[in-house]
Amino acid sequence: MPPRLSFRFLIVLAAALVLQAMVAVRAGTNQSASCEADCLAVVYDWVVADVEHFMPLNRLESEHFDSPAAVAACPVQRGTAPAVHAAVLAPDYPNYVTSESTHNDVLLLKDFFEERGVAADFLKITDGPEAARQAMIEALTKTLPCVRERDQVVLVLTGDATSYTRVSPRPELVIESMCASEEMDQRLQAFCDNAGKLTQEALDSIQSTYQQAQADHDEMLFLASDVKLDLQKQRDDPDMRLAGLGAYEISNFVTQVRNRGADAIVLIDTNYAAAFDLLTYQRYAVMDGAWSWNTAWYEEPPEQDFNSRNVALFGTGHFAAYYAATSDQLAEMVNVDDSDRLLDPLVFAFTEALRQDPHATLVQTAAAITQEIADTGATQKPVFAASSKSLKLLEPAEPQNAAGQAIEIISPAPKRGAAAIEEKSFALVARYTGPGRAARAIVDGDLVTVDGNGQFRRDIADTGGKLSIPIRVLSTDFATLATFDLKLREAADEPVIAAGARKIALVIANQNYSGSDAFPALKTPIADAESVAKVLKDRFGFATDISTGGKTLNLFLKDAGKAQIQQVLYDLRQR
Repeated sequence: MPPRLSFRFLIVLAAALVLQAMVAVRAGTNQSASCEADCLAVVYDWVVADVEHFMPLNRLESEHFDSPAAVAACPVQRGTAPAVHAAVLAPDYPNYVTSESTHNDVLLLKDFFEERGVAADFLKITDGPEAARQAMIEALTKTLPCVRERDQVVLVLTGDATSYTRVSPRPELVIESMCASEEMDQRLQAFCDNAGKLTQEALDSIQSTYQQAQADHDEMLFLASDVKLDLQKQRDDPDMRLAGLGAYEISNFVTQVRNRGADAIVLIDTNYAAAFDLLTYQRYAVMDGAWSWNTAWYEEPPEQDFNSRNVALFGTGHFAAYYAATSDQLAEMVNVDDSDRLLDPLVFAFTEALRQDPHATLVQTAAAITQEIADTGATQKPVFAASSKSLKLLEPAEPQNAAGQAIEIISPAPKRGAAAIEEKSFALVARYTGPGRAARAIVDGDLVTVDGNGQFRRDIADTGGKLSIPIRVLSTDFATLATFDLKLREAADEPVIAAGARKIALVIANQNYSGSDAFPALKTPIADAESVAKVLKDRFGFATDISTGGKTLNLFLKDAGKAQIQQVLYDLRQR
């Protein structure tokens, strides 16, 4: 099967042209010069400057997908049931290379998502010469406003991709490259004056520093349609440098989806696809940061930390990624139906696998995709990663709430401590969040309409000593979808209290670290936590457990591991 035109092959040609014009390394018979900290800083800074010169995305602030357009109201009415959204980015590259398979991928994916019931309003396709960087950002931004908890968002990237290490000169050519530079500051001049006298140890240090600088800035780039062919000219023409979406930005979109409580599924059908490594970027998003300062190299501390390009992950949605090839493989194009139509194997295998088994889990689908790709005759090896292997594709999770919890009370707003209010009348606003399409609700015996977003309202004129207000949500055929009793009082002579108000304390105390000889047990955390919990409970009315549906969730954790803490946070949010 023919591989896609390798970006690396084009770079080798371009690099050869560049190197022919480079000035030779200054000759010298006395090999005695070393390369100390300041010298290595010159090398590191030169590589970083070259990264930013050739791939300007590396000096731009990463797109966080948090603009007003991303958090605007959903422009269309949608039901309350979980939905599937799909965004397909399939650039064509004027003056670079046109891929017939990418165009066919779009046609196949459009038919597939329509078959699976993805609403037209929830399907975004940005393809061809129009798929420039800004257009792709806008397509993803417009996807977000309608994404809700338990939805699934499928993002497909089909085209080409690269990174700095795949388009830069080989490490051993760094001295020639640097000393051929027209921009020769004082530090670089001093470096080049000694370039012909460097010891082998110094050369090894330079190569190691060069490779480290590359690794620190080796972000994968999904290319946009403004890519041109003349790579040598691209290094000099600011209008022709590489553009697209960086791995940080793709991860940021995934994080925004997960922060909304939805699942994100990403298909990357490019050369070197697995090098995007989105699972690692997702882990970056939960780190506090990774700021560092090497005072031997730099007099001033850096302004930003490692996490400055990430959106923080705090949501409960899951994530899965399907990569067409390993980080060092080219993706191929295949003929799958004895016609002249070429397709990319991952896209074809993904759609075929889910057509054969629409209810397959992520692991089952991954196995089916691997077999499908092998059956096409392609030699590329797909790679898979996920935050949960039990994830089902294109099947949003149904709520796991106990009866009555599918009705969310918006007003009266819950208050800390269930503070009493004296009003005998108020506007009740609620929203249905469960499965099935809600059409109407019965609130305290009166029928009210439920809008397309599941919300309904009724003015309560006089509570009249009632202990609670019954609420029932009905489907279009008047079947009961959910019920809920809005508690007002414990007794008829008590004032109305705010709906659902509670004081809850989650207390975590870790002092014994098993399996670590290097970290001794602490003495006070559990005793401290017990004292704090007692004060919160006795003096301020906080609870350290929650009982719902006959089950009790303990919110006082002792010597808890990461998995236990994550689980209780998830359970607490669900309840």
